[in-house]
Amino acid sequence: MSQLTLPLDIEVLIPKNDIAHFVNQIVETIPNEEFYEFTQPLNVIYMLL
Repeated sequence: MSQLTLPLDIEVLIPKNDIAHFVNQIVETIPNEEFYEFTQPLNVIYMLL
């Protein structure tokens, strides 16, 4: 299946009362800065390959 066959917003495929909506709301409240310590420069990734 190619990406072109998927809807752009797959949220419409999830029922309104599904827990995935609640989990998404919680994750979206986490500031992006909390994830910065896990990022790596691209040159480090290329060295590992």
